[in-house]
Amino acid sequence: MIKVLTTRQLKRQDIFQICNLKNTYWRFSLDKQIQWFQKNIKNNDIHFCYFKRRNIVAYNSLRKSYFIFKEKKKIFYLFDTFLIHKDFRKIGLAKKMMNQNLKLLKKSKKIGFLLCQKKHINFYKKLKWKYLKNQNYKLNIFKKKNLHIMFINFSKLNFNN
Repeated sequence: MIKVLTTRQLKRQDIFQICNLKNTYWRFSLDKQIQWFQKNIKNNDIHFCYFKRRNIVAYNSLRKSYFIFKEKKKIFYLFDTFLIHKDFRKIGLAKKMMNQNLKLLKKSKKIGFLLCQKKHINFYKKLKWKYLKNQNYKLNIFKKKNLHIMFINFSKLNFNN
């Protein structure tokens, strides 16, 4: 079952499980994962957790941020930390998780961005994300090089407001 929670709604055990799942991908100490979570995750960020018997086996977050467009601040969500435990891959869970994210983004009428390596672009395209070819946008949290920007809802917004 997928639960959609804000950071405030996460239990301490949930955060521990999320950090443990992250640690299966990025080999830092569990303490470092928890420090990253505490530093980067804000109270109103949104978390998608797929539970199997009280254990989080798939996870991602939508982190609220902003970018500047025509000298105006625009809110967006950063699709971040998409993880599926290795024992639960290839059963359609990625699509289920993504559909929940897209549903929320569509309802909120906010832009969604994600950063990915070149080898993952086609994966996200299959899940309805579009590749942002024009890399001339300044986004306050996209500082890493060699990552590609993909988006949802970018063309639907009216930037004249």
